[in-house]
Amino acid sequence: MAAPDLYPVLQVGAGGLRVPSVVLIDQTRALDASRVSRYLGLLTPEDYAPVHAAARLIFSV
Repeated sequence: MAAPDLYPVLQVGAGGLRVPSVVLIDQTRALDASRVSRYLGLLTPEDYAPVHAAARLIFSV
């Protein structure tokens, strides 16, 4: 992977995932809440930490 800090991998079980998944943080976009059709899961603070760090890199916060 070219930039692992920008593409955190969530392991099986994180937030209810059934397969390992890559967060494409550079493809983040706004989503109207009315388009959300179902609840998929919730990340623990530990699982979310790499996603948050990647977002901080992208948005330079």
